[in-house]
Parts: sequence; C-alpha cells; structure tokens
Amino acid sequence: MIDLSEFGSLVINERKRQIEKEQWTAGHDDRHEWGELAKAGAAYAIHGTDATVTDPDWDDDQSFPWPEWDKREKHEVKRRLVIAAALIWAEWDRITRRETREEKERAETTFDRQAGAPCPRCATSMEPLLIGNAIYGYRCPKCAEEVAG
Repeated sequence: MIDLSEFGSLVINERKRQIEKEQWTAGHDDRHEWGELAKAGAAYAIHGTDATVTDPDWDDDQSFPWPEWDKREKHEVKRRLVIAAALIWAEWDRITRRETREEKERAETTFDRQAGAPCPRCATSMEPLLIGNAIYGYRCPKCAEEVAG
C-alpha cells in the first residue's frame, strides 16, 4: 500500500514540474474551459488499467483531449496515476479561479449598481458612504435620517 504522504509528495512535485518545466501556468490552464484538464487526468488514470479492457463504452484512443501531446505510453501505470492527479488538481485550480473571478464580478456589479439606485423602502436615490475617498457602502439619506432621528 502506498503511503499517502509519498503519493501526495509525488503529486505536488509533478504539479510543480508541469508549471515550471512545461510552463503550464494558470493562464494556460484557464484557456481550457471545456474540462480538457479533467479529461486528460481521467485518460491518464485509466490508460493501461483493467478499465481499458472491461468498459465497453471507453474508447482509449479517443479519450485524450490533445492526441498530438499524448505521452501516456511512455509512463508506467503508477507514474500515470501521479500525472492524472496533478492534472485533476490543475482542473480544480482552474475552476476555483473561475469561481473567484465570477464572484468578484457579481460583487462589483451588485455594489456598483447601488450608486443612485432607489432605496428599497422609500425609492429615494441611494448615496455613497465614504471613508476618505473610498466608498464602503450606500445609504438612503431619507431613511437614514428617520432611523437616526
């Protein structure tokens, strides 16, 4: 049985190699928007295992998303599993970066839309609340007076 810390170290080192030697950076990975990194990881994980032979729906020749870069044959099974895990990690990171960007865009859009928007309570235009020159929120001047008064 493989020691989890050994496997983890192998995957970490492979991911670092992919980034540093192969130059598969975040920018490169982000261009693969259709799950190609996950598909490549799955193809590496399954290639040469019993699944290749026993699963009638699996087409090993068609499974790898970039046939011209297919190097699965040059690696033994355990090395392919390490590469597979690193590719899936890259897909995880790509999805996380996308979600972070999307959340930031949603937050910025929501926050920016508040400027001049009508107060949900009284329909008066909202005004920015400032700390120095930075806007940290919006308030309704009419409702704020009612609460304060």
